[in-house]
Amino acid sequence: MGKHKRMDQIIKILQTYQLTRSIKGTARQCRLSKNSVRGYLRLARAHHADLAVVLALPTEQLRGVLYPDQLRPTLDRRAVFDAQVDDWIKELARIGVTKQLLYEEYKRQHPDGFGSTQFYLYLGREIGRRDLTLVLSHVPGQKL
Repeated sequence: MGKHKRMDQIIKILQTYQLTRSIKGTARQCRLSKNSVRGYLRLARAHHADLAVVLALPTEQLRGVLYPDQLRPTLDRRAVFDAQVDDWIKELARIGVTKQLLYEEYKRQHPDGFGSTQFYLYLGREIGRRDLTLVLSHVPGQKL
């Protein structure tokens, strides 16, 4: 099935199949491969033979039916990041501590956390937000 679809797209695929009763027609209307349509139908039918019952499920329950391997609770990566950012900024003031070192430590503790680009971006924003300076415009020698 390749890349995971959004739940509204999957619901549309199942509804279209209910109307057309054709994998080929559904694939054509939804602009997907026939194998993708078959895959979602197989997962839905594994839960219940009647697609109307599957479509009547709440979104979160339907997600559990279609993506059973992802039932583990998703942690809020931003909340975890925000809880530790104060300590990281203090650590960066120490000699020998780099952003890369902090990132490697973060990934060991939170393997499902932010990737390096997002980590560096958010950390840079926090450092910039906290390291406030005022730029004073002046003409050199004017106050002499």
